[in-house]
Amino acid sequence: MAQSNSCLSAQQEIDSLLDHLQAANDLIEHALAMIAQVHRGEKSPEELKPLRDAFSSVISLQTPERFAIRH
Repeated sequence: MAQSNSCLSAQQEIDSLLDHLQAANDLIEHALAMIAQVHRGEKSPEELKPLRDAFSSVISLQTPERFAIRH
């Protein structure tokens, strides 16, 4: 039973991470579309600032897990 719970927990973690990765991918696609619109002159460069700030916040996180993944 413990093995079954462990597998279920692992699957839940995998599913959760996949959900987060999909959300991150959606945000990246949105950012790329915004960049293209700014490049074409359809949007103001100022409209990119909130996205840049959001990405900067995430990138600046210095958790032990993040270091373990990167190194």
